Amino acid sequence: MRNEVKGCKDLERITSITITLLQESNRGYKIKLMNGKRILIVDDDHDIVDAMEAILMMEDYVVMHAYDGNGGIQKAHDCNPQIILLDYMLPDITGKEVAQAIQSHPELHKIPIILVSAAREAQETSKNLGLAGYIEKPFDMDVLLQTVKQHIT
Repeated sequence: MRNEVKGCKDLERITSITITLLQESNRGYKIKLMNGKRILIVDDDHDIVDAMEAILMMEDYVVMHAYDGNGGIQKAHDCNPQIILLDYMLPDITGKEVAQAIQSHPELHKIPIILVSAAREAQETSKNLGLAGYIEKPFDMDVLLQTVKQHIT
């Protein structure tokens, strides 16, 4: 089962815990609980987004994405994710500007933001902005999962 959210209206159909019934031989049904925690990925590299989505969906996270900074800000406003994985270099505005816009919004300012980048200045920017963390590209799957689990609300 894919947990990708195409639009925020999909969230209306997803509860905090999604229950999927799987038929089991001679024992009725087995219930698999999916955590339903929402993650927003903001990155212009479609391959990076696809890789992160695959990794996170294997852990039963509900994944949303935006391919530019303004789209990321809008999706954060519309969907209220529980964590944001944010690229530093975006085609329209910087990850720093996205983070500042989210941090200044009264309803979104508590969402943990993890800056994900190969840019040298990104780690320092992450610290200066008081973001929840930083993941260096190319990222390690275990580091991605550990960082998300550590900071997701």
